Amino acid sequence: MPTILVVDDNEAIRRTRCILLKRAGYDVEEAASGTDAIRLLNQSVYDLVITDLKLGDIDGFTVLKEAKLAQLSTTEVIVITAYGTVEDGIEAMKQGAFHYIPKNTGNEEILIHIEKALEAKQLQDSVQKYRAKLGGSLNIDHLIGRTPAIREVADLIQRIAGSDSTVLILGETGTGKSLIARIIHNMSSRRDKPLVEINCAAIPDTLQESELFGYVKGAFTGADRTKKGLIEEGHQSTVFLDEIGEMSPENQTKLLHFLENGQIRRVGDTKPISVEARIIAATNRDLDIARRQKSFREDLYYRLNVITINLSPLRARMEDVPLLATTFLRQHADRMRKDVQRFTDDALKMLCRYDWPGNVRELENVVERAVLLSTGREIAARDIQAYVTHKPETYSRQQVTPRIVRSRKHIHPPEKVLARISHLSLEELEREFILYKLKQCEGNQVVTAEQLGIGRTTLWRKLKQYGVLGSEQSQAT
Repeated sequence: MPTILVVDDNEAIRRTRCILLKRAGYDVEEAASGTDAIRLLNQSVYDLVITDLKLGDIDGFTVLKEAKLAQLSTTEVIVITAYGTVEDGIEAMKQGAFHYIPKNTGNEEILIHIEKALEAKQLQDSVQKYRAKLGGSLNIDHLIGRTPAIREVADLIQRIAGSDSTVLILGETGTGKSLIARIIHNMSSRRDKPLVEINCAAIPDTLQESELFGYVKGAFTGADRTKKGLIEEGHQSTVFLDEIGEMSPENQTKLLHFLENGQIRRVGDTKPISVEARIIAATNRDLDIARRQKSFREDLYYRLNVITINLSPLRARMEDVPLLATTFLRQHADRMRKDVQRFTDDALKMLCRYDWPGNVRELENVVERAVLLSTGREIAARDIQAYVTHKPETYSRQQVTPRIVRSRKHIHPPEKVLARISHLSLEELEREFILYKLKQCEGNQVVTAEQLGIGRTTLWRKLKQYGVLGSEQSQAT
């Protein structure tokens, strides 16, 4: 059922119009001011917005602009004009309105214009779905959000998508790094060729070289034919190296050679092969720390770091949660063919109070699950509370510092502790704290893991990552 937002500061006219639309079978919400309209546009997705131009606080042009900015690109807007304001109506159409109608238009004519607007929206939706099947529909409109952080990312993508420069995407797991890579590729001149996606973390170290660079027949046992590598498959296209921080040191060297010379060498081959491909890399690791710890090549870091896109975690742009959640709700409801229309206010508040350690991916999973299990037209707080009430165990500055101070007050007074750690990143701070606890426990990893509240395997992996796991520590029990 199409959802329509009616915006008018005249209560009698607004209510009359809402009654008309509800009787016609539409799902209707109303806003008594431009400010209320913008608030609702940031919380829900509408098929159509009907707004008066003359509102008490902000005018209909602003509502039109915000609707086109906040909503998916297929949302239509009809502008209502008063007598003698036809010029304003024409200007509204120039700014993206589907149509303008005078205030004295009869009900039957209004319903006809609404039906045409919704038909236009349905046609645009069909076109987008068709393009999605062809793999080329992703564009800047799929970056959902209105916060400065996401707008800056969108602006940067628009400026660099058409170039061939190497791009490095940084962000926590679930922030949308793969989405950004696909958008850049689809907005580039290489979009007619398929994007080659490679998850470096999913390929064992022993297979990375042959998978990335290919091999010739007889190069090793089982190499019964010559095979192109994934980078070569991306010739004249884009190669997306996800989790680049997990690439082995040997293959980091080979990748650096390719970035410098545009050539690769298959395993077992003596001749180089020229490959012309754009590289987009992504990682959730801090490569600056990794290069200083010598686990990532410094020269490769600078080669990759031509254009850097930093994706903020969702907890840093919580204003985008309502719009993201409602967008996911509409997408999954359409896919599942379920008549789920909205979140209740309490449900949206609950979503906005959670800190989303899994970022946008976790939010979409929660919404998908809620839509799948829903039995009504609304998602209530009780439908999602089981998934968004727990708090992840993280080591923030506020958590770590008091524990250090309480453990050895005579060693580090609070002021000295804060002064010493104030310049550290969160990853460096975690390293300092883990090593401090290990020393405090006299190298006993079992006791250290228990005091940290993590598994012994997790502790071992972190110590190995820090490059401080010696034979004495590995044997400590």
